Amino acid sequence: MIASSHQINSFVKQNYISGLKNKKLWFVLLVANLFALPYACFTYSIIGMDSFACVSVAALAMVVNMLMGMVIPFILFDYCYTKTKVDMAYALPLSRKQKYLSDFFAGLTIYVSTYILQMILVYGVWGLSWILDRRTDWINLLGGSKAYAGFDGITIIMLKILLIQIMLYVVTTLIISCTGAVFEAISATIYVNILLPTTILVISTFCENQLFGMTFYDRTLDIIYKTSPLGGFISLTTDEETVYFDSNKKIN
Repeated sequence: MIASSHQINSFVKQNYISGLKNKKLWFVLLVANLFALPYACFTYSIIGMDSFACVSVAALAMVVNMLMGMVIPFILFDYCYTKTKVDMAYALPLSRKQKYLSDFFAGLTIYVSTYILQMILVYGVWGLSWILDRRTDWINLLGGSKAYAGFDGITIIMLKILLIQIMLYVVTTLIISCTGAVFEAISATIYVNILLPTTILVISTFCENQLFGMTFYDRTLDIIYKTSPLGGFISLTTDEETVYFDSNKKIN
């Protein structure tokens, strides 16, 4: 019996909803996003706490949230490397493309929606700091000094982190779909994220050594920042000009 297009769409929808029902992923991501930037911003700008413990908790939560971009694909695409689940997964009345896309967007929905909640909370804390006249040096919260980040700066930071997370998630799902064992998938995910920026850096250094009078440093960093999740993560701590504005400008 051949399934109709309506039935196929129903199966795709059910598979998508099934992926969304992973309560463990929701719980971990909600906790990680709550204790990342919202917690750091609230304790720093509203309560006035500037302790190592608060910063450590926020930093750990941000790292966990970032790493979940690799964990989610390994959970939702476990049938790609678990022999006991392969037959069951491909026995479903779905093509491989439909199965992959429904699982892909289920994981992406969980990952992005919880991060959007973090963005909303950060904006809420920012607005509350203005209402309570507790505008603080936000750049100090992120490890810098003397500069003041406004609403635009916060937005750029949040969107930048979101793009890095999406990039990491997409790269991991593609790697898992191309490998057949969990060890291969994990190792490939690690070295792909390291190999690309390292290769760019090596080639740039070689060219700079051969072409006297020319520098590739700034251009190389710009390329690394935009071509890999690791490069994007590094840019959050080094590319201050895209995040913060005039270092002598205060927010009135």
